[in-house]
Formats: sequence, C-alpha cells, structure tokens
Amino acid sequence: MENKDKTAYHITKKSNLAHIQKFGLEPRIGRRSNSVNEYKKLLCFTTSLRAIPTWKNRLYEKVPFDDLIVLAFDLEGIEYIQRHDSAGDFFTESKILPENVRLVQLVEKSNTQNNVSLENLKDSLSDSEESQYQVLETNITELEVEPEIFDKEKVIDELAEYEHKKWSECQDRIHWHAKINIDGTLEIAEEDVESINKYSQLDYSQTDEVYKKETKKVVLETFYIMQDAGITRQLGLADDEIIRALEIAEHNRRNNWNEYMLSLCTHQDGKYIIPAQRVKWWEDEIRTPYKNLSDKLKEYDKIEVYNIFSEIEKHKNKERTNYDMPNDDGR
Repeated sequence: MENKDKTAYHITKKSNLAHIQKFGLEPRIGRRSNSVNEYKKLLCFTTSLRAIPTWKNRLYEKVPFDDLIVLAFDLEGIEYIQRHDSAGDFFTESKILPENVRLVQLVEKSNTQNNVSLENLKDSLSDSEESQYQVLETNITELEVEPEIFDKEKVIDELAEYEHKKWSECQDRIHWHAKINIDGTLEIAEEDVESINKYSQLDYSQTDEVYKKETKKVVLETFYIMQDAGITRQLGLADDEIIRALEIAEHNRRNNWNEYMLSLCTHQDGKYIIPAQRVKWWEDEIRTPYKNLSDKLKEYDKIEVYNIFSEIEKHKNKERTNYDMPNDDGR
C-alpha cells in the first residue's frame, strides 16, 4: 500500500503503558485479530481519532474510558494494510519503537494543564460546534509512568468466571442433546457419550484437527484475559506456547469433568442417565452467574485456574528441558 503522511491511533489499557514505554508497540495476537480469524501477530490501528469511541466499544466495552489510553504514531516509512471488513481499520506487522509513540491527551483550551477524560473525544472532534477541548500529543519517553502492576485476585476471579462460563455452556449443550425422562432424569445422547469416551482416551497431541481448532477457539478468551492483565509478559513463554499450554489444560479439564459426570450417572441398557437431583443441581448452577455462586462453587472454578498455571509451568519446564538436551555425543 502506498504510504502517505498519516497519523495512526491505537487504543489500549492504561496499565500497558509501562511496557510500551520500555518496548514500544509490538504486533501481537489479540481479540481483534481473533474476531476476523487472523492468527498472525499484528498491530491494529485506525487513522481517524473519530473512530476511537467505536473501537473502544468493540474492544473494551466494559472498561471505563479513564482506564484506557490512545497512542499515536506516524505511518511514514511503515508498511501497512487496510482491512476490507470495516472502515478505518488497518494493521501492520511492524514494531513501533517507544521514541516514535505519542500519548494522546484531551485538554481544555482555556487551561491546557487540565486533562479531560477521553470520553469527551467525540465531542471535541465535532464539526457542528466549537469545542472547548483540544488534542495534545506527548512522546511517551518523556512521561513518568507508574510500574506495571496487576491485581492478582481480580485476574483470578476473571479467569474463574470464564471457567464457569465454559463449563456452563458445555454442560448445557449436553442437557439440550439429552432425552428428558418423565421422572426428571436425563439420558445423555449417544453421540455425546461416544465423543466423551473417544477423546478421554487420547493425549491432546493425539486429537484430530477439528477438536484442536475448537479447543483453541475456547481458550483464546483465557489468553486475552491474561494478556490484558499483563500476565503473559511475565510467563517466560511465547504467546503460541502459552496458548498451547492452555489447550492442554482445557483438554484435561473436560476429560476430568466428563469422567466425574459419567461416574454419577446410573446405567440402564447401556445408557448413561443423569439422576434427577443432579439435573436440577447442575441446571441451577448453569443459570447462576459466577458472582452469585457460593464461595465453595467459586473455589472449584478457581482450582481450574490454578491448574491452568500449573500446566503453563509444566510446559515451560518442558521447553527448557528440550532446549537444554545434550547432543548425541553428550556435549
């Protein structure tokens, strides 16, 4: 694409600023990449400040504007491509060095020392009326930035909430496929039993590509939660290796749960029947948001989160072992 003298804008969490100040804007796999089935490491941006509120809603709908920042950089000399699926959306595989990144701030025209929330960005760019605000840009290398921190308990709760969501969706699907009996029991669909038994016998590396693709899709949200919290940068593994470890952990989680579920079923003519009491219990749990679960049930989901980090640590140790393996001659 022919480069013109344009400015690029990128929205991200304020907590990422310390890392960006040190390493710059790096292409990576993120939520936006996944939404368009793009799994290469990319840096996405827009060339219009007017598009920032739209991207805020798409990427950080539940995050307050005050917890976000907008960064700017010049496109001169950078190869980039415009997506065809939405207006004002571009990406590059280039890394933007810290000295080339600027923080976009909104200030009052009457007092440029008074920062205004980016929530007012849209109004400041309106052509219909004179705005009381103006946009200023400061190179991030000139800023005093607080060290990168994250709330460990908050992140564990976010991950546990997603574990509950995954379990609920899988269990609900089994219930929908099942035959409902008059006595309130559920007869698990034969194809579900076959699928459970098939994959429970396999190591994750032995599963088929369809299963792997579905598993990867499920665990990417876990990866994004960890990534947004800054955890992935501290794990000592490449993104694709972290995702691989998450897939293995998810495979193990499913197998452990399915084995437990089947162990509680009664058997009639070779069929697996979920007892009525368990049906009610699990359906109540499926309908209950994570925040309303009992502390005991929340703890079960948190255990799955701890298992995830254990699997990542195992994967990291395995990578180190493979790297340190001696040659055949013992050197």
